[in-house]
Amino acid sequence: MQSSRFHFFISGEEKEVFPDSRLYKLPLSGKISSEHKTRDLGFTIGDYFSAARQFLLKDDFAILT
Repeated sequence: MQSSRFHFFISGEEKEVFPDSRLYKLPLSGKISSEHKTRDLGFTIGDYFSAARQFLLKDDFAILT
């Protein structure tokens, strides 16, 4: 994340979720199987956080103001 305005957390986790953390790369569904090691993970937790960040940043936070 480029801006320090955003801090992402997951319930049950004590620490913030950063792009280099293992949680950031996990499938958003939370379901992990041996298949995920060899194929695309699909939409990840990191993808979700990135999309939320982009949505909020759009038009200089217009959605919030």
